[in-house]
Amino acid sequence: MAMRIKGSVGNTPIDLTITCDEDVLNMASELLDVWSRQNKAATPCESELENTVPTSTHSKTTRHKPSLLQQALDYIEKEKQVTNYQLVDFLSGLEGNEQSVKQTIMRLKHHSNIQLTTESTHARTDHLVFHWDNTTTET
Repeated sequence: MAMRIKGSVGNTPIDLTITCDEDVLNMASELLDVWSRQNKAATPCESELENTVPTSTHSKTTRHKPSLLQQALDYIEKEKQVTNYQLVDFLSGLEGNEQSVKQTIMRLKHHSNIQLTTESTHARTDHLVFHWDNTTTET
């Protein structure tokens, strides 16, 4: 799903296209499901959301498969600490899409269960190390 925003900020023209991946669409669908269970009566807002969020059989079946982000979190939790090189290798093995791997790494950098450090070795230049922080409970 893509959304295009055109306009201007002051004298600067803006032409922006935002593309949502499958994870975002699944999240939106799940939020809609929760919202509709809490509010049994349909409102115009709910009808509009149902028209914009795809509810295909494919998106419902992918909900059962852990997201790339969740698989990466599980991997880091199991290993306790992982270099960015190990993480790229792991994610590339799960998902051939380079863009998805980059997005997942960016999300991991800002996740509350992840602590980042930078290390240097003789063989390689500085690299990131993702550490699992079990003091928080967000997943």
